[in-house]
Amino acid sequence: MQFDLSGFDITEFTEARILIECAIIPLATRRIFPAMLSKLENELRLIEENADNPQEADRHDRDFHLLLLQASGNRVLQVFSDVLITYFEKTRESLPANDRQYFLDTAAKQREILLHIKKGDAQMASELMRAHLLEKRL
Repeated sequence: MQFDLSGFDITEFTEARILIECAIIPLATRRIFPAMLSKLENELRLIEENADNPQEADRHDRDFHLLLLQASGNRVLQVFSDVLITYFEKTRESLPANDRQYFLDTAAKQREILLHIKKGDAQMASELMRAHLLEKRL
């Protein structure tokens, strides 16, 4: 609610997301466990399966990002998940313009990020996340 009252714009949310989400990737890479990997992979599968339903695909996209925050294992950073939730709520009106291919591309990019996390390559995963978030802003 505080985010809504402050009148932040999408650019500010995107900046915050890039800083937070890219910063947690090294932690997530070191701390992720098999059950969390399965949950992340499941969210990607659900994005793909629901690519024709923008509301549902967007929810699973959001949940993927929230799970990555959780995977960092840092409870203080997880509090910043409100930034993510507010971002997704504020961008919901653009969902009808996001067609099936948009969500399939999103899932593919997130799969690549997850692949580098699994490999232990936090730097590449962070770079891919940054590019992904910058692209989503456009």
